[in-house]
Amino acid sequence: MAVCFGLGSMGMAISRRLRECGHRVVAWNRSEAKSAALAAEDFPGSCLAAPSPIAALDAAGSTDLVIVCLSDTSVVERLLMEPGMHAHLEGKVVANLTSGSPDDGRSVGRLLKANVPSLGGYIDGAICGAPAKARVGQAQLFLSSEDERTLEPHRELLSSLGRVTFSPGIGASRALDYAVVDLAFVNALSFLSNAPLLEREGVDPVLEQMKQRLETVPGFLEHCQASIEAQHSERSEDQYRKNVTASLGTWRNFWASRLPYLEQNKINSDLPRFAIAMLDKAIGDQGQHAAADVTRLQEVMFDRAQ
Repeated sequence: MAVCFGLGSMGMAISRRLRECGHRVVAWNRSEAKSAALAAEDFPGSCLAAPSPIAALDAAGSTDLVIVCLSDTSVVERLLMEPGMHAHLEGKVVANLTSGSPDDGRSVGRLLKANVPSLGGYIDGAICGAPAKARVGQAQLFLSSEDERTLEPHRELLSSLGRVTFSPGIGASRALDYAVVDLAFVNALSFLSNAPLLEREGVDPVLEQMKQRLETVPGFLEHCQASIEAQHSERSEDQYRKNVTASLGTWRNFWASRLPYLEQNKINSDLPRFAIAMLDKAIGDQGQHAAADVTRLQEVMFDRAQ
């Protein structure tokens, strides 16, 4: 059983999935019509629509898991500071799945710790994937807490939403979510950026060829990770000139060579210009790092001294 605060697109998907898996849900939403509609739906698990957050906690009785999925952290904090909330959260485990930064996750954790002395625990998290993924149990859940034992009694229930990955330290789950979502977004941005070019040249955007290229990405990312680890202990130009996969100069030429074509044909060039700007920073004003491996881009991303 779980108390669910928030029935936006993701909150509704979470509640429906839990019910479908046979769990009892006590739901509250500022728009009572949503919680009433959820309670009226026919699922194996039962659902009670509560008129207020405190009523939801009262109705849940001994249930100790409270899932919070609201619009943003400021709304979460206002909810948690409503009169009477602190006493009703005693002994509960709050799982905050509201989107936000690592600092947002820590802020909610500090608020709970300061105001609910007997809190059962705090799980900070992020759901990676669209609500439709959570709805069918195929999302990725990145979860954190000060002690993994806080998660264990609720792992099975939360796993009904998707694969659970635990990262120690409040805020870590949100950092992981940022990284994974950004990787997917940049791939989508690259595809959309090149679609006008393919269309102009009469090339079907054949996904099979793209998939073959994407299969090489994990190996390249491992190469980047090894470079980051090496440079943390020994930062030197020599390190960047070992096992060069493709140099910064080669990558810059690759991006720059398309600009005249894109400009002539009035095709958006924002993505290649961004890539060139990052590469130029890594190469240096005098071109002194042009022969270094492309992983030297970490000097720009980590904002290290050039």
